[in-house]
Amino acid sequence: SSVSPALLSGAKAHGTLAEPRRRHRNPILAWSTPVSAACCGLLRLAACGLRLAAWSRALTRAQRQRITAGNLRPGDVTALRKFICLTQEQFAEALGISVHTLRNWEQDRVTPDGPGLALLRTAARHPRTIRES
Repeated sequence: SSVSPALLSGAKAHGTLAEPRRRHRNPILAWSTPVSAACCGLLRLAACGLRLAAWSRALTRAQRQRITAGNLRPGDVTALRKFICLTQEQFAEALGISVHTLRNWEQDRVTPDGPGLALLRTAARHPRTIRES
């Protein structure tokens, strides 16, 4: 089956999902952005116009609740930093800590406690503020 050039150009301009493109069979979602056969599970994401890159760095509700409660698990600090879209250097500067300390937290060599944990909890609650600082 062929896909119309107008449909392809619109989807490429929108930049949501990878080739090959087709519309989903579900009539309710037929209006949504074209999706690849492998990405049918991400229809709501595509319909919202979010990019896959944004999806891959998304922070799950469980992770956000754990961080705001102060119960960190391995990978939570890295997930939070990627969710805020900052490099290690930028995130460390925004929090007012050294890059070395952040790397230790991300690699689970050291568990943040006290003031460091308070900073991470604040970052999880107010990511836009951290990104803008």
